[in-house]
Amino acid sequence: MAIFGKLADMSLMDLLPVLASMSGVLEISELENGQVAALHLEGGQIRRFLYGGRDLDVLQARLQFIELVHSRQGNFAFRPLGHSVAGPSLALNLKELLVWAVTQRDEELSYYGQLPDPDTVFVSAGTPAYLPEGVLGQLYLRAAAHLGSGASSRDLARHLALPLGQARMMLHRLRLAGIVVPKRAYTETPQARPVGLATRMLRALLGRRSA
Repeated sequence: MAIFGKLADMSLMDLLPVLASMSGVLEISELENGQVAALHLEGGQIRRFLYGGRDLDVLQARLQFIELVHSRQGNFAFRPLGHSVAGPSLALNLKELLVWAVTQRDEELSYYGQLPDPDTVFVSAGTPAYLPEGVLGQLYLRAAAHLGSGASSRDLARHLALPLGQARMMLHRLRLAGIVVPKRAYTETPQARPVGLATRMLRALLGRRSA
């Protein structure tokens, strides 16, 4: 049975538990950024996650899922499939991912107003003494090459195919851990001004008086 609706009327947080026992493709269109997402569901798992026509890997899928399930703009359509999903298999447990997404969003809300501006540039603070565990550590390893010379949340979102909100959250958490710092503008040491004629005459006069 196909299921259609609007996220304004039924969020994915409410819809996905209903679909957990079904197999098919859930397509979400007309999202805030104009993109289209497609979740291939089978056996209580997300087997494939396409966003903007691009296959996401496990890390990208987890972070994009946070944004997707909390969105209230867009239309959804679920179409059952009678065969296994083709393409790369993510094997993400749907119910566990929903719980994780809620936990992550609660953490984000606790940092409300503290997240960096999307265009603030950060650089690595040197070789870290340790790597954070889990998703944050994986993100840092992917972002390290960009952070060596400096990158903003907007840069990392583009280079790593991440939601902008999740890129901002990543940099904030890395900053709290002392792994990155904001890049300060390089200030050139002002050059000495040429000494004027009046100044030279005054120095010469004072020099003769002290002799």
